[in-house]
Amino acid sequence: MFADAPHGTPGCASLEFGSLRREPRLHHLTLACILLQVPAIKLHHAESSTDPEVVWESAVVMRRLEEVYPETPMLPAQGSDARAAAEAMLVDAASLSAAGFQYASSLRNQSLTDSDRRQRRAAFEERLDHLESSICERGGPFLFGAQLGLVDAIYAPFLERWAVQLPLTSEFNLRPARGSPEPPRWPKIEAWFGAMASVPAYSSRVSGDAYSWSAAVATFQRMFSANGTLTDAQRHVASRADSAALLELKRAREEGMAKGVSSSAALTAAKVRLSQCRCSPSPADALAQSWSAHLPTNLGDGTDASPQRGLSP
Repeated sequence: MFADAPHGTPGCASLEFGSLRREPRLHHLTLACILLQVPAIKLHHAESSTDPEVVWESAVVMRRLEEVYPETPMLPAQGSDARAAAEAMLVDAASLSAAGFQYASSLRNQSLTDSDRRQRRAAFEERLDHLESSICERGGPFLFGAQLGLVDAIYAPFLERWAVQLPLTSEFNLRPARGSPEPPRWPKIEAWFGAMASVPAYSSRVSGDAYSWSAAVATFQRMFSANGTLTDAQRHVASRADSAALLELKRAREEGMAKGVSSSAALTAAKVRLSQCRCSPSPADALAQSWSAHLPTNLGDGTDASPQRGLSP
């Protein structure tokens, strides 16, 4: 099953995650890119000799999979009160995503006033409060109750991205900072992150990693700067994101060392693991420029971490 998560279209992450529940019958599905519409699938019906069915757009694909594989439903039964509630949460997902985008984009929109930005932040927080209340109503730990479902698949890509990137771009903490004693502003959403991490299909194949999300922030600051020149604010965000990416790399190395691997071998293993993401967050040359311009060339113990030594992701 194709997906360009975690660094590309969020819907692709939803598509892969929503489809993993259907294994092993996914051998009937192959990637299709029709008129550049991705994600897309080509669905081969074993009982039919006609041409394969092509479906695109992640939400449409996942609903089609509901029909084709009814033995593994990810939505409540059609016509039930629970189904109506789930459909309402899917509509709310679009509202939350739009509010998050409006807030995030306001930070780089120079035509907006500080008052405009505060209003967008308040609207975003209101939508997050609404999601928190919805989880409480269903009992958690997943968004629609005790079982993983299609609602989780729709929300996961943008919630995961915001959790890493918004602290870097706007100091907005969807989750408490690592090691912080502060309680979460949205405890049910925080518990949802933990529940998702416990699902192997998500944590091992779909979930992005903090290193890549952080590196993407720094790179896109440079890619979308005016005439290649960073403003002071963009430079600050890029530097903070670069530092966060380096910290994640150091943590990956330390995980290897904790298992008895030498420092240099652990660093190499960490880089290999991080480079196995399904899509690079940026062109290699842009990321290399990011590292060489803003990061130290070692990890604090003399170990070279520069991309020129073949260790770039």
